[in-house]
Amino acid sequence: MVGFCAVRLLRQRRRPLSRTAAVVLGLPVVGIAVAAAGAASPEAGLSGTVRYLQVFVLVPAAVLLLIRDRGTSACSPGRWWRSPGGRARSACTST
Repeated sequence: MVGFCAVRLLRQRRRPLSRTAAVVLGLPVVGIAVAAAGAASPEAGLSGTVRYLQVFVLVPAAVLLLIRDRGTSACSPGRWWRSPGGRARSACTST
């Protein structure tokens, strides 16, 4: 999901977040970096930083950007249905 969102943002070439949203999503990055600096080993700090950035920053930012505009929303698991012939089909819109 994060990769799809990144590719979509690169194709659109526009500013995706307001300053407030960027600050709200950026504050955990600072806290996580400070916590990683105090880790017992550099390896533990780096792996923890990556994991927490995924959980608290990257995934929420991707969800925010993908559901922001319902007309061009990305594919989600709930948007699949079975056709009368039994084939799975997507209701996703392409942008």
